[in-house]
Amino acid sequence: MKTQHDNQISALTESKKSIRTLAYLTAKISLKFGIVWREFVELYKKHLVIEAKKQYPKYSSVELSGRTGIDRRYIAQYLNEEEIKLKPSKIQIVLQQIKTICERNGTNLIAKAGPFQTFESICNTTAHGTLTPNAIAKELLRLGNIKDHGNHYELVSKIYISNSTTQGFTILSRDMGRLTETVVNNIDKEDSKDKKYQRSIYTTQINPKHFAEIETKAAEILSHTLESMNELLTTYEEPVPRDTYPSYGASMFTFGPDHNTKND
Repeated sequence: MKTQHDNQISALTESKKSIRTLAYLTAKISLKFGIVWREFVELYKKHLVIEAKKQYPKYSSVELSGRTGIDRRYIAQYLNEEEIKLKPSKIQIVLQQIKTICERNGTNLIAKAGPFQTFESICNTTAHGTLTPNAIAKELLRLGNIKDHGNHYELVSKIYISNSTTQGFTILSRDMGRLTETVVNNIDKEDSKDKKYQRSIYTTQINPKHFAEIETKAAEILSHTLESMNELLTTYEEPVPRDTYPSYGASMFTFGPDHNTKND
């Protein structure tokens, strides 16, 4: 028979697993969409303090520090709504210096190696001891800022993008916000009738070779559900401008391994 202590240990273990999973998912998203970790961490701490202040408006800076774990010396700074000023990354500085040299010389090409006004010399001055020229070049090539032309790099894009603004990232952020709202709401409600609808159905007993077929059929089922939901929402809509009231609706998506991957 499990004791109360055993249950507490089990709950703590599950909590740590969940935190690790959240950290893993955040890392995966960051790499996919080019999020700079320094900017993310600073914004995370800022919003942690702001949200704590919303939930506990009478808390002092010391109490907010105790609630969030953030040094009280920075509480007032994070509560300030002004944008956080961050030092540009070394790669961003390299790109800026490449831009300056190219503009000065009236060209989009910069020599790879050499002691003066070259990619190598810029990297050695800017990131000596931390990043190699090859590592910097690889990242700028990945971002599409430069192109490799043998003994030279061509400056293609002068803008260093720290956060992706792609449609995919916008959709992901929006849906994560909606899911968070639902989960947090449901945790705080004891009566099931007060909870938002939140369900998942899945199995681990289907051979992946059937995923493509199931994906097609699942899309048909969910499309019908989407149409029914749309009819319901439309019935209650009023003739007012968009964004007059808070958003209300439902999100639907399937999940699992990429069904386009060949599985024999």
